[in-house]
Amino acid sequence: MLWDLHFVHNIMNTKTSVNLFQAQANLPPVLSFIEGYLRKIRFVLLTFIVCTGLVILGLHLYLSNRINTLEGRKTQLTAAVQQQVTTEAMLFTLRVRIAALKKILLFQKSIAPYIDVTMGLASPPRLTSFSLGENNKVQISVYLTSMNEAVELMKKIVDFTNAGKIRNPGLISFSIEKNGFITMGIVYTVILTN
Repeated sequence: MLWDLHFVHNIMNTKTSVNLFQAQANLPPVLSFIEGYLRKIRFVLLTFIVCTGLVILGLHLYLSNRINTLEGRKTQLTAAVQQQVTTEAMLFTLRVRIAALKKILLFQKSIAPYIDVTMGLASPPRLTSFSLGENNKVQISVYLTSMNEAVELMKKIVDFTNAGKIRNPGLISFSIEKNGFITMGIVYTVILTN
């Protein structure tokens, strides 16, 4: 009886488990040969996939960085082009204006010789008006205080004509006021020397 108690006690303290599946399946020899290679192939494929993933990740990071760098450069170049467009527009406008000024200067003539001759004949305040007409014609109006000044002016006109500074002088108006002041309108053609 002692033995029976001991046996019951051992049975109660022992944990038993029931496994209905076999721990290792028995495979035919051809399949077990292929199974060894399958483990190696799985390892190689896993290594290849991890390496490929790392390469793709590296390429993605490199290309992302390159794209960001190029976009920054594009922004800088766009700003530089916009600045150059503004500068080019100003230069183009300036070039057009210079061409217009050249045309004006080509047909523009200096009035300095006309003024020099006129100032030799009469100067302000005696000279009251000056106008330049076509074909080098000048018309002046002179305000004189006496007949002696009028005679002096006529002598100067004759001297300028003889010196070859003017030609075809003419008196277009002459008036004497009650107080003796004289207003004369004179026209002449200035001879330009090149």
